[in-house]
Amino acid sequence: MLGCYAFYGQAGGIASLLQIQASGSHWGATLDGLVAAAWDMGCVGITGQSQSRFRPQLFGYKNLFFRYAGGTMVRSRIAEVTEAVRSGDIFIGGLMGDRWTRLSSDDFGH
Repeated sequence: MLGCYAFYGQAGGIASLLQIQASGSHWGATLDGLVAAAWDMGCVGITGQSQSRFRPQLFGYKNLFFRYAGGTMVRSRIAEVTEAVRSGDIFIGGLMGDRWTRLSSDDFGH
């Protein structure tokens, strides 16, 4: 398997990416498959979160809007966990776009 993704959407709307994963250097092919599937459904765009190793392929697309929405902090005494975080070989979180805390999505200006 090169990669996989899960999203939902409808013709004329913006698809919501739930999750995307790829192995090795197959991020570009996986992203191309996602974009093609959403286009075939009639979606006019896709929204979702990304991982740092995925961004070089994302920035190759025209009409990309990037919005930084938060970060993650990890502290562990287990050296293998720390190294996995530093090298990007760990998945932290739930579904992409999951906003389970008010602190990550509230508008603090009002």
